[in-house]
Amino acid sequence: MPHALSAQIADYFGDIRFLGAGEYDDCRVVIDTVFERFHAINYLAAGEITWRIGRGRTQILHAPALFWTFPGIHYRYQRHAGATWHQFWVTFEGTRVDRLVNGGLLPVTKEGFRHIHDPGRYEIKMRELVELVQAGNRDTKYHMVHLLEELLCLSGSDTSPAQPDRIARLVDDIRRDPWKTYHFKQLATRLGMSYSNFRLRFRQRAGEGPDAFMLRCRMRAAALRLQQSGETIAEIAADLGYDNPAYFTRLFKRKMGLSPKTYRMAQPVRIA
Repeated sequence: MPHALSAQIADYFGDIRFLGAGEYDDCRVVIDTVFERFHAINYLAAGEITWRIGRGRTQILHAPALFWTFPGIHYRYQRHAGATWHQFWVTFEGTRVDRLVNGGLLPVTKEGFRHIHDPGRYEIKMRELVELVQAGNRDTKYHMVHLLEELLCLSGSDTSPAQPDRIARLVDDIRRDPWKTYHFKQLATRLGMSYSNFRLRFRQRAGEGPDAFMLRCRMRAAALRLQQSGETIAEIAADLGYDNPAYFTRLFKRKMGLSPKTYRMAQPVRIA
């Protein structure tokens, strides 16, 4: 990768640092500690554990699920009913984490976990992130950040199906299908609230207003197309409904931090 490009990417993603990652295939340990300085995401791929945050109630957490830890909080978890469990983990720190928290991707909740609805796809991406962090190549840091954000998006936000949050459900719908047409003012009316109140509640859940959040999700989807296909930028832009490639480029850079061309150049070479 050219030095100038590498420096540009390192500068943009310099607000997060990945500290470690790993996989426990036959885990039997008891975790009973306060993690002092880092955040972590943990993917429970198989088995089940008992899980408690602080003095909260102990819950039984079944695979597949994502659970996370924050610094300065006491956590206790261990195998349930004598069974072992299979876990992937990644630790990280930095100011970008605050944006993940404020944006609702890494929420501070009393549950501290989310159920995973597509475990096969999720494990592939989690394993890829673990391997990249272990390799420690700074030129793939942008890819680590996008994988982390994608994993958090894929996990959704429903931890209590019996009491669904309608705004949270809408946020998840947009993450899963950003190209669908959403009429936010009509949705606000349907939910029985003013549009200003709807926008406020949406921003509290997603970290930004509905239109800005939808655009961010669309640009993330466009980034996947740039990464996975050989189509030209103009072809991708047109297919996604942007007839003006220059306009698409401005939107992409605003949300992703890099132009589509620079983003594509930064992708690791994949050997078939």
